[in-house]
Amino acid sequence: MLAWFVSSMGMVGGAFGSGLEDDGTVRNAAYGERQRQRWQKLREEKKVREELERRDVERP
Repeated sequence: MLAWFVSSMGMVGGAFGSGLEDDGTVRNAAYGERQRQRWQKLREEKKVREELERRDVERP
């Protein structure tokens, strides 16, 4: 019973603590450098695609 209570309190405390942080801080704590590099590359590729799509729309 005590183990269940302690683990439940730990889960609630962790959820509360992570709710106080912004997404970037939580991601930095949870993921490694390689994953952050992948996300950065995906963001850059998305910007390029959006720019190309915008140019296509603007053409007469």
